[in-house]
Formats: sequence, C-alpha cells, structure tokens
Amino acid sequence: MILPALPVPSQVPKSVLITSGESSGELYGSMLARELKKNWQDIKIFGIGGGRMREAGVEVFAEYSSAIGFLEALSVYKEVKKTLATTIELMERERPEVVVLIDYPDFNFRVGLKARELGLKVLYYVSPQIWAWRGGRINTMKKFIDQAAVLLPFEEKIYRDADIPCEFVGHPIMEEMSSHTRDRAQARLEMGLDPDRGLIALLPGSRPTELRMLLPVILDSVRLMKKKHPERSYVLSIAPNIKREDYKELLDPFEGEGVAITDKNVLLIYSAADAAIVASGTAALQGVFRGTPLVVIYKATVITYILLKMILKNRFANLANIILDKEAVPELLQGDATAENIVSVINGLLEDSDGNRRRKEDLDLVREMFKFKRPTRRVAEMVGTLAGWGA
Repeated sequence: MILPALPVPSQVPKSVLITSGESSGELYGSMLARELKKNWQDIKIFGIGGGRMREAGVEVFAEYSSAIGFLEALSVYKEVKKTLATTIELMERERPEVVVLIDYPDFNFRVGLKARELGLKVLYYVSPQIWAWRGGRINTMKKFIDQAAVLLPFEEKIYRDADIPCEFVGHPIMEEMSSHTRDRAQARLEMGLDPDRGLIALLPGSRPTELRMLLPVILDSVRLMKKKHPERSYVLSIAPNIKREDYKELLDPFEGEGVAITDKNVLLIYSAADAAIVASGTAALQGVFRGTPLVVIYKATVITYILLKMILKNRFANLANIILDKEAVPELLQGDATAENIVSVINGLLEDSDGNRRRKEDLDLVREMFKFKRPTRRVAEMVGTLAGWGA
C-alpha cells in the first residue's frame, strides 16, 4: 500500500489526526481543523474525511464511509479494513500529538486502542451513543480515552461516573447557525424559490439505506399534499456526499412532481421552510435549533429494526425528545411512517394551536441548554492542552 507523502515530524512540530465516519462528523472535523489552524498556524492535520475537511486544510488520506445498520455495513467491510490498516500505519509513522476521534465507534475504538498502545493522546469528540445502546462499550473507552467532549448535557455524568475525564461542550451545529441568519423570504430567494409560496422541506438523510427506505414514502407524501395544497412548494435536500446519478430512479420522480432538489446548506433550507419532513438524526436537531416545525421519520430493513428495538434503551428517536423525555417533536417510525400519517402531522404543525405553542415552549428549553456553548473553540483548546501546546 502506497501511503501519502506527509512531512516528517521534525519538519512539523505540531500534528493532529482527525477521523470521521459520516457526513455530520466530517463537518465537525472541518470546523475543528479551521479552529486548530487559527490557533496554531504551523499545525499539520491529516485524517479521514471528505471535501469539507480538505477545504479546511486537512490532508485526507481516506474518504469517510456512509455505511449504517448491521447488514448494510458488511458491504463496505473490505474498504473499512483497508482504511484501518492505513490509519494505524500513519499513526506509527507520524506519531501525532493528539488523535481526535469523531463518533463512528466500531472503527474509532480500534484506532483509539492502537493510539494508546503507541502512547498517543486521544480525545473522543461526538462520543458514541452508549446511553442508547451497548452501554458496556464505556469499559472499552476507558482503556484509551484521555478526554471526552460530548454534545449532549446528560452525557457528561455518564462518563464522569465511569472515571473518564469529560466535558459537555455543546453542539457544533448551533455554531453553524450564526452564518445562516436569513429571514424566510431572503432564504427562498437565495435558493431560487418563490418567496410568497409556502415551502415544505424534505430531508431524507445522508446514508444510502436511509435514502432508499425514506425517499419513496416522502414522494408519496408530496403527491398527497399536492392534491390538498397545490399552492405549496417543496425542496428536497441531498447531502454533499450523495452522488445523484446513483439514485436517479428515486430522485427523478421528485423532479417530475416539481420538487426542487438541492445540496445547499441544511440551515438555509430550514430558514426557507414553513415545516419539514426529516430523517431521524443530526438534521432533525438542526431543525429544532432553527425553530422550524418538523416531523421525524425513520424506516429500516425489518431485521435491522427488530434488532434496534431489542437493544435500544430510549423511548424516542429525536435528540430533543430524549433530552426532554417527552415527545415535543412528532415521531413516525417504521410502520407508522406512512404518507397519510406524515401529511396529517405536517398539516397539524402549520396550525395556530395551543399544542403547537406548548411544543415551541418545550423546544425553547432545549435551545437554551446549547445557546452559549462554543464547542469547536472549546475542543480546539482541549486538543492544545492534551498536546501541551498552551494557548
């Protein structure tokens, strides 16, 4: 295997490895890379990511994987195994002062254990959801983590109770919102949409399995809504890592229905929308932070869903609901995620009602927990402290 040519440690006094495994983690990695370079201009950052990390100055030696689920992950096993071998070889050769692991536990645990064996400092950023399933993984994490930076307020206690140094740093998508402050009409114009027409945003997720499971029911929902509300516009968000030609059969019918398809920033889409249909995941929390009414949907293969039901600890899929321990954001999962149910919830969210006012008050509480946090800045400081670089 031919490794990328990287400078030897004597030429680069400061170096960091960042590994991410999917679209949102790659975004957080790019934000962190920019902050690190702002603080230490001579730093060398290499890692696993994509275009956004490259734009942030990271030497990306492998692309992140989009695999999800149990059976689905088998399709990329050989690729992941090859990437792991490359990562270990680079750690041995470059010996970065800090290894930053972003989510993606099945891969990053192996990287972390090897980093500890090599005597490298490890910071886990966006920790795995041990509060939701496979809680025993925290015992493995204790073997290699020097510091954990968690995104959710209730996670901090879990790690500290396990004697893992940990800090609730907030969520980086709250930081991202500061650069997307358009009002609704302005956002629609920026997207080439009619500012005077109501808009429903469609966010089916970034992983191949999500797209294949959710796009058909979202299309049915659009068709049903168009019959009752022909005055509305629709926009479908496709993540930057998605190659449209790979999903032509699923996407062409949307264009046939007059749906605009875009890869523009999700926060811009939320700013433009009156309401949204969203896959369970990070995008749903972005909608909560932006204040856009939304319904969360989720579908999986039968086997994957059965396994998830067996092992998941939480009643809810959406993070805002998990934080509040109540359903402030409507959820339609598996068999409940039908076009009829989705349309009914969307229409209800657009009503002026006491229920929607209470919903907004609940979600305002969630936003307050994250409002004054600066996670990217704080995590960069933590990297510097672990490395002994000072401010």
